[in-house]
Amino acid sequence: MDQAQNAVGCGPSERPRPWVSNHESRPISSVLCGGHQTDQRHRTQLAGLPEDDAVTPVNVKIYYEDTDCGGVVYYANYLKYFERARTEYLLAHGISVAEFQQQGIYFLVTHAEVFYRSAAHYGETLHVETVASASRKTAVTFSHTIRESTSQRLIVEGSATLVTVDAKGKIIKRPPQLQAMFQ
Repeated sequence: MDQAQNAVGCGPSERPRPWVSNHESRPISSVLCGGHQTDQRHRTQLAGLPEDDAVTPVNVKIYYEDTDCGGVVYYANYLKYFERARTEYLLAHGISVAEFQQQGIYFLVTHAEVFYRSAAHYGETLHVETVASASRKTAVTFSHTIRESTSQRLIVEGSATLVTVDAKGKIIKRPPQLQAMFQ
């Protein structure tokens, strides 16, 4: 298969767009689960979470400070929205990042992916959904979906993998409270 066929949306007469992910038109569930179609229940089962604990929603109002001069949300801000949503997700599951920090346990993002689907604008409210989608001894992957609240227009899909480290930056096993989320 040549590059033109491999890039999403590229037929014989279209130019390849190497900056466009091959996952562009696929749902977040297929992107984050090895390319196979999955539903929310399946992702929750993969993560080892009870189904009703799966998604924690957060609303983010877009202010002028979030946008460029054209009123479009600056691309890097979506990572901030992911962070806010992860924090709320953990709090909803009884885990306080601040308490972990007091114990000398920290979270570091080791990998992040963002798939931009449409632009968000000044004045809109975004609905961010977060789910823990995978876990290992030292790492947790969170999946995020951001939609415009009123229209439910898909804005961004993405994920972030975090490891736990001690005060010296050495990778450590997940704390028992975090491990309990996946049992």
